[in-house]
Amino acid sequence: MMSLKKIVVIVCILYLIAPRINSQQYVPFPLPGAEWKFAVYDDLNCQFSFCGYYYNKIEGDTVIGNYLYKKVLQTALNGSEYYYIAGVRQDTLTGKVYVKLYDNNFCGETDTLLYDFSLHLGDTLQQCSDITGCGDGCFVTNIDSVKVGNYWLNQFTANYGISIIEGIGCLGGLIEGWTGWEFGYNILSCYSINGEPVFPDTTCIMTNVEYSNCYGETEVMVYPNPINDFGTIDIQSNITSNIIINLYNIIANRKENIFSGVLSKGKNKIEIKAMDNKSGLYVLQILDTEKNIMTCKLISIIH
Repeated sequence: MMSLKKIVVIVCILYLIAPRINSQQYVPFPLPGAEWKFAVYDDLNCQFSFCGYYYNKIEGDTVIGNYLYKKVLQTALNGSEYYYIAGVRQDTLTGKVYVKLYDNNFCGETDTLLYDFSLHLGDTLQQCSDITGCGDGCFVTNIDSVKVGNYWLNQFTANYGISIIEGIGCLGGLIEGWTGWEFGYNILSCYSINGEPVFPDTTCIMTNVEYSNCYGETEVMVYPNPINDFGTIDIQSNITSNIIINLYNIIANRKENIFSGVLSKGKNKIEIKAMDNKSGLYVLQILDTEKNIMTCKLISIIH
């Protein structure tokens, strides 16, 4: 007979690996009753601070060519009325999701690969550059799992700040422009199922509160961007100020405190050490406690 000690060890191992085992079972896209809330940061109009929100949901069917698609609906920035932008369909056997946008020029194909949840480490993302925003240079750098409501979902992280999750999609935009656009980025602020927030947490307070209070009034420059191992923050201050700089990942979990202290009047340089952070998209939150002003800067870390 097996000893009690061995039974305890086996039970502990199964407990630890259970989430990973569950995460290997493909979870269809999207989850029933899903709604996405994306925060928009636009360097051209808002200086990389918060511009507002738009929403996505999937509702109803449409036939395009020989396929039955689910309709993808979206609101305008800070709008409330939904309009049809695309159709999506999935192959649950292969873990692939396909898209056809209302714009017939998108990707130049009738049926285009949107998500591939069967990827392995090192695999290249095969989507067209309209979707990924990085041409043929995107490949998987990490695969792990995240808890979303009652599900353990596979998360695939690629270079250029791309992260996609089963059942949810890309954290930088549901359809096109996963790596942002020339002057700004989208960040998944809140993912809900049947009206209940489930990701990045059950309240989605972090992205709604911490990021939406960013006004961009402090003169801040980060270079190089993307950052490899080291980067520099240039902060121009008109007065001597107490400054706190925190680094958040794309799902609003604080990774580390970069700096806390007094900055002198004039230009200040602060070093960012990025060696211990995974490749991806991050937000630098700069709080001036003297003037009660918060500034946010989006940065990419690529190793």
